[in-house]
Amino acid sequence: MYTKRNILITTTNTIEGIPIVEYKSVITANIVMGVNFLKEFVASFSDFFGGTSGKYRKEMDRAYNLAMEMLEDKAIALKANAVVGAKVDYDEISGGGKSMLMVSISGTAVVIQAPSKGEKHVSEVISRDTLNRLYLIETYKELINGGNWFPKQKDWDVFNSENMTELIPILFPLYITAELNNPKEPYDSYKYESTITNFPSFLEQLEFNEACSIIYGDWSDNSKTHKIIIDLIISNHLFNPEYIVNKIPSIDKHLAIKLLTADKNSYSADDSTPLKKIVDYFDNLPDTGHLEEEKGGLLKKGGTVMICEKGHKTSIEKGEYCQDEYCGLNIKGITQSEVEIIKEFSKKVQILLSVLK
Repeated sequence: MYTKRNILITTTNTIEGIPIVEYKSVITANIVMGVNFLKEFVASFSDFFGGTSGKYRKEMDRAYNLAMEMLEDKAIALKANAVVGAKVDYDEISGGGKSMLMVSISGTAVVIQAPSKGEKHVSEVISRDTLNRLYLIETYKELINGGNWFPKQKDWDVFNSENMTELIPILFPLYITAELNNPKEPYDSYKYESTITNFPSFLEQLEFNEACSIIYGDWSDNSKTHKIIIDLIISNHLFNPEYIVNKIPSIDKHLAIKLLTADKNSYSADDSTPLKKIVDYFDNLPDTGHLEEEKGGLLKKGGTVMICEKGHKTSIEKGEYCQDEYCGLNIKGITQSEVEIIKEFSKKVQILLSVLK
């Protein structure tokens, strides 16, 4: 069928009588239905076939229509004019004591041969629900950009129920600010609590590449900000070798090593080159300490000592790590546990490269 914006969407992989000129990409649209709706749905399940069925059908239809419009937006962004192999799924998402219902529509965006001049098209229109959603998005953008405003839980419920992922690029710096300020102002923690709690799960509504393009954007020179972002990358499985290989030289080496503990849901041959570069980077970390020869004496044994970057001296006979109680660094300025992280990462990369070949 043709949609209101002349995007042909079909469940079949071909379109009878219309040739496919170009395949663009697989696209997906996800709409998460609000927690309150699902609770009401479960509570009234026994009455589903009675008087309340119309209410739930309307909510389901609204979620389906929003997901379909989002699919159209992604097709248009790719300069496609059709989607083939469309599939609709309804899934329950549970976590943290909450349950939500997700409507997911996927398909392949393609370019089909343009219709003949005599063929009529449906004029471009916008639905009432879409207009109201866009109005809410613009209203929230003004609030966020106005400064010193943080969403409350009721606002996050709206973000989720209306799937306002368009707000994520401006909610991300808000999340960073909330994380940075929350420990400093415990008396005002309620101001930041809902943002700290809700943003990571809200980010999960984006596809991997979309989320990475936001999270791996311009980072400040603040190591505290780097730590917050890296924790988010780890918790949301947003390990992206292409971005990371360019980030690690500019961040603290201890945070860079922590970043190696992140992962992603799947790897491809495109990851091979940046993964090898990451391994090479850590294999060639420069020495931040140095070795010295000390002369022995009556009360002092001579020999080679390692002086770590903090100036502590350790005889190499006692091992390669500084023996100071609060140090533990080797000649490259990293701890034994960090060395193990690097070794584990290198081994995983070796396995990946052998499989990807």
